[in-house]
This record gives sequence, C-alpha cells and structure tokens, in this order.
Amino acid sequence: MRYGIWAVEDRESGRFVGRCGLQVHRLWPDDVELGWGIDPELWGRGYASEAATAALEHAFETVALPRVVSIVHPENIASIRVAEKLGERPYGTVYWANGDVDLTVFAVERRANPAVD
Repeated sequence: MRYGIWAVEDRESGRFVGRCGLQVHRLWPDDVELGWGIDPELWGRGYASEAATAALEHAFETVALPRVVSIVHPENIASIRVAEKLGERPYGTVYWANGDVDLTVFAVERRANPAVD
C-alpha cells in the first residue's frame, strides 16, 4: 500500500491543522476514499482544498488509482465544495447507521481530474 492518512500542518508555523489522505472506507470498500478533516477554527483558509489536491495527485500519479471517492455528509457544504473543486461529482449514497443518514459519495476518474491534468 502506498497511501494513508497524513497530518496537515501550517507551512509557516508547523501547527497541526488536521488530516487528509487516502484510505479504504468501511462504508464503501470498493474504491479508495480521499478524506479530509480540518480543525473547525481554521475552516475557510484553504487547508482542505490544498491538502486534498495534493492527495488526489498522489492517488492518480503515484498510486495509479483509476478513481477515488469522497464520502460527505449532505449538510457539510464546505466539504461538498472541496469535492467539487477536485472535480468530484455525486456518484452514489451510502447509509451511515451511527448518524442515521444517507451520505453522499462523490467520485472522480483519473482521466477527468482537472487538479492533475
């Protein structure tokens, strides 16, 4: 395996701001998920978009995955925007029993990725 979840740090201060990376998600095991989580105090500063773009490039260029997915709560507008910036589009839904909600699965194929091409 040539991927995982990485720490996201602020470039200038080195402060830990969250995580981002690639994993097989238990709710959607057929594809590799690109996920991110940033400290809510730091939302809106571009950390998620920048880290996710780097992880997507790694997924396609180094790991050579044909597709990645991101699983997003339907009320998480900020994460939906990040997924859309990556070129991901709605692909399906998966039920999350702990939250009693259908999560939206976004996907992007290797050849359709504007962040890498």
